[in-house]
Amino acid sequence: MGAAGAGAAGAGGAGAAGTGAAGAGGAASVGVGAGGAGAAGGGVLAATGAKVAVAVGTATVVAAGGGTAAYVAAGDDDPAVRPVAAVTTVRSSSPIPGRPVLQVQNAQIVRVSGLPDGPVLQRANAALRAPLDRQIASFRRYIAGSHTGANVPRCATVGSKAAVHYSGPRLVSVFYSFQTRSCSVADETPGLMDTVTVDLRTGRALGPADILRDYSAAGIAAVARAMPPSTEENRYCLDGPLRRAHFEPDASGGPAVAPMQITFTPNSLRLNYVVPQVECWSGGTWNVPYARAGELIKPDVAALLPSAPSPGRT
Repeated sequence: MGAAGAGAAGAGGAGAAGTGAAGAGGAASVGVGAGGAGAAGGGVLAATGAKVAVAVGTATVVAAGGGTAAYVAAGDDDPAVRPVAAVTTVRSSSPIPGRPVLQVQNAQIVRVSGLPDGPVLQRANAALRAPLDRQIASFRRYIAGSHTGANVPRCATVGSKAAVHYSGPRLVSVFYSFQTRSCSVADETPGLMDTVTVDLRTGRALGPADILRDYSAAGIAAVARAMPPSTEENRYCLDGPLRRAHFEPDASGGPAVAPMQITFTPNSLRLNYVVPQVECWSGGTWNVPYARAGELIKPDVAALLPSAPSPGRT
């Protein structure tokens, strides 16, 4: 089973990029409106007939890159009503024939409220919970598959932690780390991570082709040149120079997630390596300050970010 497959079955470890996530005992919520928390039982859970409960905490969400996930001050160019991002907790159970019941336990997801357009709000929240849905679907396939000896699952649980990297009036960027258990030897492998960045004007998730000004090999090389030097924690994550393939989904044995993913913080474009391996157990992160990242980001996306980074800005 490859790195992606191992992550689908293994115990989770939040990487450095996951700092700032709401803790298990403090799932956070700020202003989840009508149609918010109660709608969290959609996606793959509804499709499998799962019994779903959503618990909403009361603490303010602290963003991983600084600030909070709730923003209330509005400038002249901001929406009249600014959306609020909040962490909610999902619990569910879903039967798997011939296998233990799949339990989703205290899985954190991020939801937004306050968008005036109902369909956009629905799309945004579906996009924000898509990483958890992918992980549940992948782990369900793993549990339902063929196993022998010490690999036979004796339980099936999925959990997640969510860290809001950036929450502004028009953009939300979230990092997820997952914890899975099958009560078998597969639990010795690390858990996967995933990210999502959603444009709140449309409700769409933004991929690298939506974010980067140049998504060709030359553009990826420019991203590599802007990256800070590797550290002890992330130097073994990449298998050679950064290339476009690192940003493309790989479904070999696990969820179809790209090894390298982009999120935003209040101060930087963040590159997140989310597929752990033996020498990169907790993934890796590289922060590119907006002063260096401005030329890499499409202008329409840059306009959604704090201080609106622009080409040539110093």
